[in-house]
Amino acid sequence: MTKYYVFRNQTDGVQKNVPGSREEIACEIATVVGQDNLPKDFFIAYAHETKHECMETMRELAKCTIEINDDLEKLWVNE
Repeated sequence: MTKYYVFRNQTDGVQKNVPGSREEIACEIATVVGQDNLPKDFFIAYAHETKHECMETMRELAKCTIEINDDLEKLWVNE
């Protein structure tokens, strides 16, 4: 199971999650859980222990962390 850190996207939409990726799924989940009517790219996610996650953590705290495995990914996509 991989842990994803979800941050507020501070790149003014320049940087986006890859469509259909687990990072995008983590951001979708964060938006739904927050019950906010936010644009699709308001959040950006990075997998745990990647250089992007480390750099972003230095700038601000993650809004949330979400763990996703194959079964949870299928459940989210299909439901």
